[in-house]
Amino acid sequence: MNRLTIRPTIPQDFDVLSTIFVESYNQLDIGEEWNADSSIQLFQWYLNQNPELAFVAERDGAIIGGIFSLLKPWHDGMHLSELEIFVDPQAQQSGAGSQLLKTMLEYGVEHHSAVLCEGVTHTKKEHPLKWYESIGFKQDEIWVVIAGNTQEILQKLS
Repeated sequence: MNRLTIRPTIPQDFDVLSTIFVESYNQLDIGEEWNADSSIQLFQWYLNQNPELAFVAERDGAIIGGIFSLLKPWHDGMHLSELEIFVDPQAQQSGAGSQLLKTMLEYGVEHHSAVLCEGVTHTKKEHPLKWYESIGFKQDEIWVVIAGNTQEILQKLS
């Protein structure tokens, strides 16, 4: 049958999503080492912030991916932000990621009048940046993502 469906995420999905998330990220070898506990904490955090902005993709009843996002007001309207999307490596290029993103965008526009979707991705490897660019995302020319170790920053501020 091979039927793809998208539905809201519930906490009971977290164990399966965690396995997919950990495998997806760890295979990319980008320096992020996720495990079941850290990924479940992330999912719970998203669900606590915006529970209606979390979806899973199922193929024939088996979860194969997920998407989470936040919603924030900005000067030009509502933004879907902190986008987190992942698909089982065995199911990538099946359309699941595109359908998850489409569902999220449609929901954001219909229910919150979202005008922009923003996220962060790595540039160490072509995937997933090339996929994002192929569907209309662009690297921002004005903003840059910055991050710093809290202990190092505190030391320098002291």
